[in-house]
Amino acid sequence: VLVMCGREDLTTPLALSEEMAAMIPGARLVVIETCGHMAPLERPDEVTQAMVDWLGRAQ
Repeated sequence: VLVMCGREDLTTPLALSEEMAAMIPGARLVVIETCGHMAPLERPDEVTQAMVDWLGRAQ
């Protein structure tokens, strides 16, 4: 499971994403810097790279 969060996300604060990732065995948490709740719109390159990296590890 990939849990992704913008560091400045006010809707789902980082602490909640950290808690969620900690509760899922093997989960990976990726924090997108200078980003709020809409990471795919705010930081599409970083989101895409995080997903490519995560999917590459699954093989």
